Amino acid sequence: MGVNVVATIPLASRTFIDAVLPLGWLAPFGNPTVGVHHVGRVTKRFWMTGGGSLGIPLVEDDDFRALTIPRALWHAHLHYENIVPLQAFFAIEYHASIVELRVKLEPSVWFPTGNNRDDKIAGAFYHAVELQLGHSIGAGLRLQGVAIGPGEDNYQFAMSPFFVVSRDLGFLRLGIMMPLDEELGPPFDRDAGGLGAWGWLVNTGLHID
Repeated sequence: MGVNVVATIPLASRTFIDAVLPLGWLAPFGNPTVGVHHVGRVTKRFWMTGGGSLGIPLVEDDDFRALTIPRALWHAHLHYENIVPLQAFFAIEYHASIVELRVKLEPSVWFPTGNNRDDKIAGAFYHAVELQLGHSIGAGLRLQGVAIGPGEDNYQFAMSPFFVVSRDLGFLRLGIMMPLDEELGPPFDRDAGGLGAWGWLVNTGLHID
């Protein structure tokens, strides 16, 4: 079980500071990140978001990598050892009637620390698409992929059905993460060659602005 504590603080009109503190069950802190993002409204129903973040290398051993499993390796840089992660992200969101469509592209470059001098620069490419029916109360499906390199066969594809409730005071999103291919998946089936992993995802928060 892993928990990410996230704060998004308004800096200017549609520009925000982001801080992420990853925690673990019976484990130390992960690699905290600090970043900034801006939301641009192209039309009344179309938004584009861009930004980036920089991580602080606190993880020093590979035991913390297990916390990448419930999220099917999404944002694995929060849990990898001896790296300084530099991430950029781009997202689009479009609303049509009761349908919401979101696409996310997030490349991440991992620079080795002084404790890891012999290692080369690595990284990951996170990408996802979400289709949601309903706005303040809705349900949908998320498809995501994570490519970690350098190396071969380091791609993880996953699916996550979810339910969301959003109000002025706060929000709640519940989902099930199901890796579809090896080595984490297929879900619920350890006899198929992978771990048979799956995870509950809970996102909740308050709007205090």
